[in-house]
Amino acid sequence: MAEVMTCPECGAKEDETVKSMFSVREPAIRRQGEYAECVKCGFQGRIPKSLLSEKQ
Repeated sequence: MAEVMTCPECGAKEDETVKSMFSVREPAIRRQGEYAECVKCGFQGRIPKSLLSEKQ
């Protein structure tokens, strides 16, 4: 089972999709190792382990 990141700012989940500025559907959170970028609100940084949840 994979872990799903949740944005600490807006609550967006990694398995959600949002429309980017080019009208393309993409994950709400882009992951780069332990760091992540939220496409929805622009948050960038480390997402705490407490905000990781198991994907069902």
